[in-house]
Amino acid sequence: MLKTANIQFSVNYTSNIESTSGFVYCWINNINSKWYIGSHKGSIDDGYVGSGRIFKQAIGKHGIENFTRHILYEGDFYREKEQEFLEFFDAANHSNSYNLNNKSFGGHECGEKHPMYGKKHTEETKAKMSENRKNRKHTKESKEKISKAHTGKIISNHTKEKLRCANTGRKHTKEELAKMQGRKMSEEDKEHLRKLNRGEGNPFYGRKHTEETLDKMRGSNNSMYGKKHTEETLRKISDSSKGENNGMYGKKHTEESIQKMSNSMKGKMAGEKHPNYGKNHSQETKSNISNALKNLPEVECPHCHLEGKGPNMKRYHFDNCKHKNKENV
Repeated sequence: MLKTANIQFSVNYTSNIESTSGFVYCWINNINSKWYIGSHKGSIDDGYVGSGRIFKQAIGKHGIENFTRHILYEGDFYREKEQEFLEFFDAANHSNSYNLNNKSFGGHECGEKHPMYGKKHTEETKAKMSENRKNRKHTKESKEKISKAHTGKIISNHTKEKLRCANTGRKHTKEELAKMQGRKMSEEDKEHLRKLNRGEGNPFYGRKHTEETLDKMRGSNNSMYGKKHTEETLRKISDSSKGENNGMYGKKHTEESIQKMSNSMKGKMAGEKHPNYGKNHSQETKSNISNALKNLPEVECPHCHLEGKGPNMKRYHFDNCKHKNKENV
């Protein structure tokens, strides 16, 4: 049990540095009993102290040798645990706390206490900030560190919900859309993403949506429910997959790839699994299908010389014609 003048912490954790991803700590000032709660991703022995602004000022004033650190938790959910400790002790409002708020990711004072409260950056300052951030690129070493830090990271349901709420209804501004237009990924970047998402690297590898999740994506829950794409949007979608823009442009599926796709689809569209099972096409749909087939050009199979049109000609004739092999007998 850790004690200060006005608060006490119950500590119960198991140290297992190799299998954990972070920890929650509490620094206590041995001179005035003030304390600071924080968390850190990494080992408890990696030399990390803390990032709180007031806390760092206190270290500068009293010296780190006059502080004692206690580990409150060590494990994968260190952010969530820090949040629990901060809220439980109401650290932001506690007279002996160096914490400025009760958020696990730190921050400045809120409201009138914030240094930018009631102020705005000038256009000159904004331009300087923008210029400083332009053309900044992570080094390979930096990228590797970021990648390593996020590899195997588990996002809690609490964090997922916060992210979902933050992005619900969010739309890109006209300025953001203008910046994104015309941008294209390099072939190197595309191949890198392909490798990351293949097989076991795909975040959905070996998993399936539950019926509950599928229901959430159907009907009125679908973002396109009751809506239709405009002709302009349909044209853009079509153009984005034509010619050189198509991912298979100039390529052909191998026999092995074709066989894999065939095997993966077998039985998926049969009986009750078929999307049109138990349904009938409306007269309008039947009419549209009929008109589409009428406008198709007639073709002649080079093997049996049958003339016709429609998808069945390709399905049963040409390379699949039963008379194809008889010509060589």
